[in-house]
Amino acid sequence: IKLFLLPFFIYTIDTLSNIITGAMCGAGVIDLNNYGENLVILKILILFFGLLWLVINNEDIKQKNFPFLKRKLYYFIFIFFLINIEFYLDIKYFINISTESITQCCSTIYNTISTNPLPFSISIQYLLIVFFTIFILSFLSNISNLKQKYLISALLNLLLLYISYYAIVYFFGIYIYQLPTHNCPFCMLQKDYYYIGYIIFIFIFLGTFFGIINLILKLLIKNTIKKYYILSNIFNTIYILILILYVIVFYIKNGVFF
Repeated sequence: IKLFLLPFFIYTIDTLSNIITGAMCGAGVIDLNNYGENLVILKILILFFGLLWLVINNEDIKQKNFPFLKRKLYYFIFIFFLINIEFYLDIKYFINISTESITQCCSTIYNTISTNPLPFSISIQYLLIVFFTIFILSFLSNISNLKQKYLISALLNLLLLYISYYAIVYFFGIYIYQLPTHNCPFCMLQKDYYYIGYIIFIFIFLGTFFGIINLILKLLIKNTIKKYYILSNIFNTIYILILILYVIVFYIKNGVFF
């Protein structure tokens, strides 16, 4: 259910931007009060932990004597506790949204004129080098026979997730919008851009999930599953190819890069 509720929540937030003064997309609505950003992060974490529970439960069912029963039940209680916090934040967030409030638009929130928003103030060129380097290293680690592959893959996928956010917002996003001054992770979720943001972010989530799940499985049930490395490579490769395709298509149409 959470697989559908999270995109629906984002879609609802984006729809509310039509009645909130100053908001052009979901970014302004999320920024409207102190609960929005924390709520989105918590929803993503609950989805991650919930999918992980399903994997552990599936592995437990395969065994004859259910060796992971106690651990998965404690883990379930932890997830239930997070869902209760989420429910509380849902209420606090929505009751503190006022249609009379004025919020910032995404152009202000993700402004790049006054300061460099990239990690360690690096340039876009270095950001792209780091982005593709981490992706290649992650891909190679997932098909390698390293003893600590589960740890290396998890670390590289977390780094890729972190760098992907900046690469999408401050480089690939401008090719999706075809506007060099538009830096926003929310507008690409709208109809004007064929909801491509949902596809990109879902594939990023799945690529990261399958990239780090074996580390958690190793810690919880002392086992890893080879197919998850393959799935991580597949999802990571697909969303990166989509991003690259936008740049290529823009160049073919206009003959220049931004």
